[in-house]
This record gives sequence, C-alpha cells and structure tokens, in this order.
Amino acid sequence: MGKPRVLITTYYLRPEHEVVQHLQKAGMETVFSPWRGGRTEEEMIEALRGIDGTIASSDPFTARVIGAADRLKVIARTGAGYDTVDVKAATARKIAVCTTPGANRHAVAEWAITLMLVLARKALDNLAEVRKGGWTRHEGVDLTGKTLGIIGLGTIGREVAQRMRAFEMRILASDPIENKQFAEEHGITYVPVEQLLRESDFVTIHSLMSAQNKHMINAERLALMKPTAYLVNTGRGGIIDGKALYRALKEKRMAGAALDVFEEEPLPADSPLRELDNLLMSPHAAGSTADSRRLSPFMAADDVIRVLRGERALYALNPEIYQSYLTEHKPGGEGEVEDGCASKKELPLPASRHVRELSQARLFELDQVYRVTNSADIRTRCQILLLSSEGYSTPEIARLVRFSEDSVLCVPIAPRTAPRARRTASSELAGAEHPATR
Repeated sequence: MGKPRVLITTYYLRPEHEVVQHLQKAGMETVFSPWRGGRTEEEMIEALRGIDGTIASSDPFTARVIGAADRLKVIARTGAGYDTVDVKAATARKIAVCTTPGANRHAVAEWAITLMLVLARKALDNLAEVRKGGWTRHEGVDLTGKTLGIIGLGTIGREVAQRMRAFEMRILASDPIENKQFAEEHGITYVPVEQLLRESDFVTIHSLMSAQNKHMINAERLALMKPTAYLVNTGRGGIIDGKALYRALKEKRMAGAALDVFEEEPLPADSPLRELDNLLMSPHAAGSTADSRRLSPFMAADDVIRVLRGERALYALNPEIYQSYLTEHKPGGEGEVEDGCASKKELPLPASRHVRELSQARLFELDQVYRVTNSADIRTRCQILLLSSEGYSTPEIARLVRFSEDSVLCVPIAPRTAPRARRTASSELAGAEHPATR
C-alpha cells in the first residue's frame, strides 16, 4: 500500500516550505496545484483523483466535486472560512472538514483597523500629494470619540474591539451569539444590526459566510448608514450586496468603504467597483502575514495527518462524522477520570450543558470541547484547553500552548487527581515537538 497522498492548493505552500517537510516526515506524499482563482469543478475533480487529503485554499469543494473524490478523507482549509466547501456533502461522505480558527486573528484585526485609519485620515491622498509635486492637505476625521460598529464579535471581532478601546471609541456589536462577559469587560453594547448601522461612524464586518447572512448588508440597510460613515469588510464578500454598495458609493450616500473580500475572487478586471474613488480594495490580504502563515498551515497539516492516521481531527467543523462513537458514549455523563486524565472514551463532549454546569469554567465561543488526554489533544478546534485549575492557571496554560489568555478555558478536575494531571500535562507539553509552537 502506497503513502497517503495530500493535495496542497494553498498558493504560498511551496515544496520547500517547512510544513511540506512536516507532512513528508509523517509519511505523506505531497502533490501541488496552487489555487489562483477561477478553478472549475472539472479541474477540481481531476486534481483530487487519487488524493486522500487536502490542504486547501478557496477551491470549490461542491457536492459534485466531493462525490467524485472517492479516496478523500479530509479537507483542511488554511483559514477560518469554509463557504467554498459543501460541508453537508462532505459529512454525508464522512469526510472531515477542518479550518484553522484564530491563526490569523491578529493579522486580520490589524488590517481592518489599518483600513479604518486610511479611510478616516485620507491617508492615500496625503501620502501621494508630495510625491506628485503638490502640497494640498486632505482633511480627514478622528477615530477618537466616534462610534464603532462591529458586525460579528467572534475571534477577530473581539481582537478589533480590544485594540479600538485605545481610541476611546464607543463600541457597538451585533452577533447572534452574545458573549456578555466579554462585552461587559470591554464596554461593548450589543444592538440589532439596524441600530448599529444607524449609529456607527465606522462599521467593520467580521462574520463568516452562511446562507443566513448572504447580502445581509443590502440596499435597505446601507440606506440606514450616516452619509459620513465608513464601511470596512474583511469578513466575506457575499455578506454585502456588491451592486447596492456600488450605488451607495457612486451616489455619495456614505463617505467611503474598504473591501478586502469580494463575492467573486479575484475581482474581475471590468468590475465597476474599480472606478470608485471612495472605495479602497485589497486582494483578500488581511490575513497574509509571515506570522499567521507560520501557524495556519501547521494546524491544517496536523489535522490531515491525524485523519489519515485514523485519528480524530481536532478542528473539524463536522464532528458528527464520528456519530457512531458519540452514540456509544453519550454526552453529559460524568465519565471516568483516572490518574489525572479523562478517559479517552469521553471525547468529544458538547459544551452547551456539560461545561456550563462546572464551577469556575470560563466559556468562550465554542460548541465542542475536548478533555486533555495527551499532547495530541491539546490544540482543539476552538483553541480551548481543559486542565485542572488546581494544576495550572489560565495565563500559564495560555503561555504553554501559545494562545492568548482569553482563548483558554479552565475547568476544574477533582482535587484528588489534580497533581497527577499537572505532571502529565507538563511533561507532554515540554516534550511535544509541535511545529506550530516553534
């Protein structure tokens, strides 16, 4: 039997990249087909022939493509978005669909703020003025004291909010899932999206794409915005009705906008958006930093390796593919905790009821959690770690696993097992050679 074959379409992952070497050392054969946009279903079907797993860019994994991929077991996206993957079709075929949540959260948040500053201060005009021989000062506006509206207060939205507090902005948020603890700690007010659009001077979008929020920002809602307001989108292009936005900008019914994402990517050369002088555009580059690109591909590669070795993916969007396992070990039971580690039969447990019943638990935007049983289980799909609060403090855990403190969940385990839990986790963390922590 030959080596498992892994197709890599993420364009910046070249044969010499260390993550490729990581895959090869794990016994995988790597195949390259960089995504540059515009790939058809036929081309995708051909690329996936004889492929067992893929580290993917924004390729079209439609139901037809997935149905034709007879050997495919895992699709791992190097990013948080998955709107180009038919998750339902993959689930029906028991193909794990994985993402790399949080890997680029700092980069995207910083780019969104950069776009806000460039818009507010007319930075491009002022920076070009002297070079072209002029001395006209293009007057902008302050961010300080203004109202910021964040649509989607998830991982990236929260990063933006924390940074924008330094600008002394009033912050509004709209999200179907309200993190009330975070909002209270950071002075954020949850409001309906219509109210957010009416009251905000700057609106930044950080929602993932779904059927429910397609064209959420339509002509009717754009009309609610102040004529002096700015709109920034680093989430997904389909959240905004592009034609409606074009009309609003063309007619100067809003001050300006900045887009890093589009409904069709790459943006067609003849797109009318290109002619607008009050619109900034970047080529889906918000997450493109050397730092984020060190972590994201390793997260994706590790899940591919796990799946192709017959293990469970840690960042799977569709854990129901393990339904037979879940049926045998129903959630909500106490489970066994022996020698400081949860029995492997506990994995995975839904957080909605079980975790909320545990005292001292800190819950941050998750729908699946895993108890730590060994070093391979430390990085879960929601970047949550469960360890005894008797063993490690939240800051200690955050430092050890290279995640920010507010991404860590501490759940107390019975005191009688805590000392062993601490020793076990400590030795595994110290000995693990996980590339993502280098």
